[in-house]
Amino acid sequence: MIYAERCLFASGDHLLFQLRNKVLGFTERMFRGSERRFGFTKRLLRFTKRKILSQQGNIENHGALLSIIG
Repeated sequence: MIYAERCLFASGDHLLFQLRNKVLGFTERMFRGSERRFGFTKRLLRFTKRKILSQQGNIENHGALLSIIG
């Protein structure tokens, strides 16, 4: 009987460990995805600022301005 209880608890711990790993993996993937989306947003903003500045004729100045803002 004691052996069966140990097996039950061991399998329960294993299931909890698996669940913990799944949750941690999911949150890590979510964070990585949001980080990637944020990087895309920053690149998009840089591109639109560059477009606006080039339309205004300040294209030679946009690199320094973007490095200060970004």
